[in-house]
Amino acid sequence: MNQILLTENSVNKNSKLRKNNEIPPVPNMNNRKTGGSSEDIKKIIIFFAVALIVLGIAIIAIFAIKGQKKKASKNGQIVTNSKPEVSITYDANSLDEEVAIYIKSDVGIDYYSYSWDDDEPNVTFANGTPTVDQMIDIPLGVEVITVEARDINGQVTTVSQDLTSQSSSDKPTIEEFVIEGENGKQLKIVAESQVPIKYIKYKWNDEEEHTVEADGTSTTFETIIDIKLGNNDITVVAVDENDAKETYKFPVITKNNPVIDVTKNGDRLYMKSTHDKGFKSIEYDINGQKYVYDNQYAEYDPELKEVEFSFGLKEGENTVIITATSNEDSTEIYRGKCTYSLEEE
Repeated sequence: MNQILLTENSVNKNSKLRKNNEIPPVPNMNNRKTGGSSEDIKKIIIFFAVALIVLGIAIIAIFAIKGQKKKASKNGQIVTNSKPEVSITYDANSLDEEVAIYIKSDVGIDYYSYSWDDDEPNVTFANGTPTVDQMIDIPLGVEVITVEARDINGQVTTVSQDLTSQSSSDKPTIEEFVIEGENGKQLKIVAESQVPIKYIKYKWNDEEEHTVEADGTSTTFETIIDIKLGNNDITVVAVDENDAKETYKFPVITKNNPVIDVTKNGDRLYMKSTHDKGFKSIEYDINGQKYVYDNQYAEYDPELKEVEFSFGLKEGENTVIITATSNEDSTEIYRGKCTYSLEEE
C-alpha cells in the first residue's frame, strides 16, 4: 500500500511541474516527420553539382578561346597560331632587276630562304629577328622566285612570285641559229619586237653576263657571238624601248671537228689527226687501198688525242682520202692529191 501511494504522488508532482513549465514536454517520437528534410538535402546537392558543371564548362571555354590566340611555352616564349607574313614586291616593267622580300613574325623568324625556278634554295638563319626586309638581284633568265619563312615555333609560310607577268604579245621574240662564222661555228641571235630593241643580254651556263646594245631604231636586232663547244645552256634576254622583255633558255650542243694535217716528205706521206675527245675511228684511203684505225686495230686507244700514220708514195699521182670520227661523233674529211717521181730523190 505504501508503494502505490508513493507512485501516485510522484505522478501528480510531475503533472504540477508541467503546469508550472518547470519541465519541458517530451516530444512524441511516433508522430515526428522526416521525409521533408531528405528532399531538401537532395535538392541542394543537385544544385551545387549543376553549378560546378556550368562553372567547369565556362572555365574550359575561356581557356580554349585564349589558347587560340596565345599560350605560354616551356621557355616562357609566346606561342601563337599565326604564321609568318611573307610578301614579294616586283615591278615587271622596271629595269632594276631586283625583287624585294619582306617577312614579319610575332614570335621571331628562325630562318628564311629564297630560290629561283627549280634551283637549290639560299638559306639564311635569322636568329629570332621579328622582321626581314631585303632586296635581291634577279639572275638573268629566271621566271619564278619562291620564298619560305619559318618562325621559332615551327610555323612555315611559302610564297611564290611570277617574274614574267607581261603578256606574250607585248614581249620581244628571240630566235637562235648555229652558223659557220669567221672563227668556225658561231651563234646568231635574232630579237624582234613591236617597238625598237634596246639591248640583249646573254650568258653561258652560270658564267658572266654579257650585254649587247642595239641602236634603238630597229624593231629587229641580231648579233653573232662565239659559240661554246660541248653541251651548254645559253640564256638570252631581249629588252625593247618600252622595257618589255623576253627570256629565252635553250641548250646548245656543239661538237669540235677533228683536225687533219697532211704533209709530204720525200717518198712518204705523213698524216696527223687531232681531237680533244679522242677518236672513234680514222679511215684512210690511199690510192684505193683502205686502212682503218678503230677498236679492231691492235694499238687502238680511244683516249689518244693525236694519231699519226705515214705511207709510202708510188711514182706518179697519189690520191688520199681521210675520214676522222671523234668520240663525240663529229667528223672531218680530207681529200688530196700529190705527185711523186724518182727524180725528186
